[in-house]
Amino acid sequence: MGEVGGSILSLIAGILAFLIVFAQPQYINEFFNQLQILLSEVHGIGMGNIISYCIEVFILSICSVVTFVLMTYLCMSIGQLAEKHRGLCAFGAFIGINIVLNNILAAIFSGIFSHIDLGGIQNLINSLSYASQIHISLLSGILVMVVQAAIYFLFTRYILTNKLNLE
Repeated sequence: MGEVGGSILSLIAGILAFLIVFAQPQYINEFFNQLQILLSEVHGIGMGNIISYCIEVFILSICSVVTFVLMTYLCMSIGQLAEKHRGLCAFGAFIGINIVLNNILAAIFSGIFSHIDLGGIQNLINSLSYASQIHISLLSGILVMVVQAAIYFLFTRYILTNKLNLE
């Protein structure tokens, strides 16, 4: 069955165990009703879309891990620029980069949505199928991760080649 199948079965077993132990009977019935609706939606989407979703989620996961590793290397490079307390400086850089990145992304998305007629975009999104909306969301996430990774790589490369004496 493989690792993925075993992981999925473990997840299902964990959810069922949690429901049996902690949930009240009416919530268990509601869970199974919602699960039936979900499975009918998945069946309606089609196997081709499900396979492409899995591939896109896998690529997004890899991009996310690579981005995190590159951000960690950038923070360690920034920490090496300090004379004392390099670990503390690297940790501060990690916190600072996350705060700055979140503020930049929030400013970009709020700026985009405040200056664009959302009626037209909303109509465009509503005209797309549910499957297309999911594909666009996943591909947008991949694009954002790739851009972040490229920025982290370029900054790390600049620090390592121009600011640190690695001889």
